[in-house]
Amino acid sequence: MKTSKSSTGIKKTEKLNLFEDQFMSHEAREILINIYQSKIQYYKLKNYSSQVQFEKDDSQAQKRIPMLNGELKKLKDILADAQAKNQNVVIHSDISISLVDKK
Repeated sequence: MKTSKSSTGIKKTEKLNLFEDQFMSHEAREILINIYQSKIQYYKLKNYSSQVQFEKDDSQAQKRIPMLNGELKKLKDILADAQAKNQNVVIHSDISISLVDKK
């Protein structure tokens, strides 16, 4: 773990390995599409909650949903190409998590 001081306090960053593996195209499709669909559903629920509580859309959700849908389309195209060519898919994915002070 890296630790460094910033003007707002202590910042800590942790890097976690999510994937470092090779998958058959249908396996990669199942895994990755589920991740994207979960994120899209999260933002849809966040937006719905904002509509119910505050009678307005959540601006972050309104930006993220179309972006994630675009990425999901690209992902489906890539995986369809891999399946058509009978290729496996190698996935490398790290997650960096930083702790920062609230504004």
